[in-house]
Amino acid sequence: LPVLEDLLQGVLLLIDDDEVLRDDFIKYFQRSDCDDIRCALTTDSVAELVSHSELNINIIFLDIGLYGENSLRLLSELRAAFPDSQVIIYSIYEDTEIMLQAFILGAAGYLSKRVPLSEVKTYIDLIRNGGAALSPEMAKRLVQHFNLDEGVNTQFLLNEKESQILRMLSEAWTYKKIASALFLSVDGVRYYIKSIYSKLNVTSRSEAVGIYLAHQRKI
Repeated sequence: LPVLEDLLQGVLLLIDDDEVLRDDFIKYFQRSDCDDIRCALTTDSVAELVSHSELNINIIFLDIGLYGENSLRLLSELRAAFPDSQVIIYSIYEDTEIMLQAFILGAAGYLSKRVPLSEVKTYIDLIRNGGAALSPEMAKRLVQHFNLDEGVNTQFLLNEKESQILRMLSEAWTYKKIASALFLSVDGVRYYIKSIYSKLNVTSRSEAVGIYLAHQRKI
């Protein structure tokens, strides 16, 4: 990978073992109607990318089936090397459990490769504005997985502090980081999370985050 300096805002990187798709990504984001964002780099190696942690990358698209292996385990390495980057899973796998695990590991979105590049740009804009990138099929799977009443908004169930903490959980914040940001003790954070679980009728972080992301996708 080249060492890039003075990159413009809105820089993408695609990690995928499909060379044709990598070329398509670069060509598409060279279009004039994509002048606010561009795909500067592509690679098929997470290890190679991590060795260049000095790169200024805004959004990383990660294929979780690199060369037939589960590369989801590499997500933590990417997050550590590029803490300011948003990682979006871009995969042929439309599996609810894999998606939930990806979000727990800090992914900012999960898009099916059935989503055309013309729509990928829309999801990028959504991420840059603080939203969650979920392709329609994956959002539907979340709703079905948790048997959500689509007419109920979780924000009406939770108070302001609980909603804030749930959003932080969806962004892979640790309890310690949440406590520091909100001037709470770690035990105080645990108290709020216990209340969130009770109100949403869930027993785990992945379930709570899944419900949050499903509703964010519908807003």
